[in-house]
Amino acid sequence: MRFISNGKKNNYKLVYSNCSFEVWLLYHYKDIKIGECSQKNYEKLLTKQLNKKYEKKRGIKFFDEQKETAIKQSKKVHERYLAAKEKINNRTNSTNFYIILEKFKEIFNKYEFK
Repeated sequence: MRFISNGKKNNYKLVYSNCSFEVWLLYHYKDIKIGECSQKNYEKLLTKQLNKKYEKKRGIKFFDEQKETAIKQSKKVHERYLAAKEKINNRTNSTNFYIILEKFKEIFNKYEFK
């Protein structure tokens, strides 16, 4: 993964969701047990949480508390994989998408956007 090491030298960060973006969506729900790393499983779990069929094309509105839950839960899993020095392709049900949101929060707080 040479592009990752080259990116680090240039202060780029790789943001990923393994196996799909739905992993990030699922982390918005407290104490979610994701299980199998498959799109079908993710859609089933989201349908259950939403109490209606999950449709990828439709947005999902989350409360601020849920967004914080997603950041905390995904960060915890991501840091556990980092500590174990696990390769990205082996980090199932993992995402580091929270990095983007933390950066946004930092910028908004710095410039006092409300």
